[in-house]
Amino acid sequence: MRLTSGMFVLLFFATFTFAQSNLAPNPGFETTGDNGLPASWDTVMIGNPVQFAVDTQIKHSGKQSIRITAADSARAYFRSTMIPVSPGEKVHAGAWVKFKDVPEKMGTVILIAEWLGPDGRGSDVAKFDVAKRPGTSSDWQYIDGTQAVPENVAFMRIRLGFSYSQGTCWWDDVSASVDVPASIRIDLPTPRVTPAMPGLPLVILNRQGFKGPAKISLKIGKDSADFDIQLSGEPLQKITVPLPLGRQTGKVAIAATLIRSGKSIATATFASLVPPPLVIPPVLPTHWCVEDGAAKISGAIDLSAAPADLDQATLTLRVVSSTGIPIASQKWSVDQGNLATGRLIPFDLTIPGPKVGDYKILGELKGKQANFSAEQTWGVIPRRMAKTTLNAAGFPVHDGKAIWPMGIFNGGRFKEQGDAGFTVSHAYNAVRITPGRDPEDQRAKDFLDQSYANHQLALFMVPLKLAAEGDWDGFRRRIRLFKNHPGLLAWDEEEGLARGDWTEQIRQKAFQIVHEEDPNHPFMVGDSRDIITKMGDRSNFFDNSTMDLGMWWWYPYPLIGRGVNDLEGEEASASTTLEPPTFLVQRNTTKPVWTALQAYEKKGSRYPTPVEYRQQAYYGIIEGAQGLMWYGGGVTGGMHTKLKEGHWDYVQKLVTELKSLDWAWMSPTLQQIEQVSKDIPVSLIVKKGSRGTVIVAVNRGVKPVDVNLPALKATGSADVMGESRHVMFTASGLHEHFDSYGTHVYLIH
Repeated sequence: MRLTSGMFVLLFFATFTFAQSNLAPNPGFETTGDNGLPASWDTVMIGNPVQFAVDTQIKHSGKQSIRITAADSARAYFRSTMIPVSPGEKVHAGAWVKFKDVPEKMGTVILIAEWLGPDGRGSDVAKFDVAKRPGTSSDWQYIDGTQAVPENVAFMRIRLGFSYSQGTCWWDDVSASVDVPASIRIDLPTPRVTPAMPGLPLVILNRQGFKGPAKISLKIGKDSADFDIQLSGEPLQKITVPLPLGRQTGKVAIAATLIRSGKSIATATFASLVPPPLVIPPVLPTHWCVEDGAAKISGAIDLSAAPADLDQATLTLRVVSSTGIPIASQKWSVDQGNLATGRLIPFDLTIPGPKVGDYKILGELKGKQANFSAEQTWGVIPRRMAKTTLNAAGFPVHDGKAIWPMGIFNGGRFKEQGDAGFTVSHAYNAVRITPGRDPEDQRAKDFLDQSYANHQLALFMVPLKLAAEGDWDGFRRRIRLFKNHPGLLAWDEEEGLARGDWTEQIRQKAFQIVHEEDPNHPFMVGDSRDIITKMGDRSNFFDNSTMDLGMWWWYPYPLIGRGVNDLEGEEASASTTLEPPTFLVQRNTTKPVWTALQAYEKKGSRYPTPVEYRQQAYYGIIEGAQGLMWYGGGVTGGMHTKLKEGHWDYVQKLVTELKSLDWAWMSPTLQQIEQVSKDIPVSLIVKKGSRGTVIVAVNRGVKPVDVNLPALKATGSADVMGESRHVMFTASGLHEHFDSYGTHVYLIH
């Protein structure tokens, strides 16, 4: 729930020492509630079930501690009630913990801060500390750490427990404190402020108990004002001050300073956004298919003009063609009592016999002293532009054309991606919904628009958190809104079950709703059939009944001996030879399976080299991947965050080469050889299409090798792609040299 608007808070206070009280409720767990668990604490259990209990036999001090027992890998925590905090404060928290039967290298025994917004909702967390595990058991140890309260956070909960681990852990004597005697918080759930608001809500966290007269000095952009207040001495005091906003719009900095006895006690700064007085968000659906008859669209006009601007005002909505011809309209007025600022003005329109084309939805507010306008795009298209099917070979077909899928997770360099030959776009951030917030439909539509304009179709993430919270109406609305967009390839779900955020029933319902609301696009599942740490044999990886396509992660570089790291896409390896991912080569489904390739800098490691990028992509094709997605766009350590180090220039060249042969990858396989000989790990595949025959050979080993490629079901002169040379495939095979992890691609015309 951290916003990207750049909100931050600076805290200033007089230099003196103050007594820091313990903010943790019931810190020694000495008081027990009616449910038999400690008062002011509840529990969080994600995935595998655990046992929560109060323990009177084992404790650090007092009469009891709390205990979590997990038979399997679990994400399970005791969680405190909400503790008021302010952005910029530094919270120091600690606790005593002991454990037994906890695997040394499996997850963590952890102390966590959970951050919540002014509405009490949120999902961001931060680690204070983890228990040290030199063995599987320990005596009592103290763990502690400090975290700065992030932007737009109003409350903190303390979590104590297991993160992807198991065994038994005990907790006792929790503490939490902040580093300032007083702070001030601008209490807005989003950066948005408007003239229609009754005022600016502020919260004073008065940890020192100051009382008496004080002043709030408020500055919003170029406008400012001072307000006298009385400090009540209460730990948390809410006040609302008028907004000196004027008619400014766009990004506006807000600064609220609390002044006492002529000295600044605290200052909060907030990078806000003042929207235009009139906005038309994307209408539902964003496009209409002409075969569906009379168009029925709905939406809401976002009206946030100043109250004075509604004097004798009327609001008109019109739908016009690309040549300006009006085809539908609706009108509201203050006199009729159906027009008020500071709210969404809903509308529903029916347009009989719409013709294929681009349209605009125009809004105009006319008043005695103001005149504002806004517009939104809308389109009518043939169904073929808003439909993705899967052909017999498992490849997506859109607008009559089969697509070889190549994309990058969270990739936003649309033009570069399109020019290189990427066919699939994907986003986490641009389409994500945070429950209780503005769903940012315009941002998601812009992503689809830019994808389509740059020759890519989007994997669109379904609203994972809405499903987890059971907001199925909101879930359905999201599908309905974008289901006819020509830039949509498929709906996407990732790691809901793998992380334990979803249950099997949630995914079943999500799958059902997607197909009820949009039978014209498939459902892609980047997820396991159960919690990832319970999967064991990855040959039985996917839940075939709740997917149309499947995908999982394969991030093997650097090739060194390692254990399993499930969510990092790593399988156990004992050598420096590239091995195929089990979920792909031993798949338990007949549905198409794509492979997510490594394109990011692992923690403490490095990006793949150009040789490794090429090796992995082509070996994925050899092993039957029906789509390639590089993990490394705008993600942690992604190559788009370090273009040079991540070799983005080479990945573009590689994709261009792959795209030039897409006809081959979607053609039948004549021959596939996993290893040409016992001691030489060279794998190859022969693909035959209408434009010729393509042979791919990959050295999976670190040692350079000279090898006699066996006689293949293909002969003739071949161009070696990217190498400016030619070879001859004969009935006796071909003698070839492979560098370390080398790859050769041959095109026989």
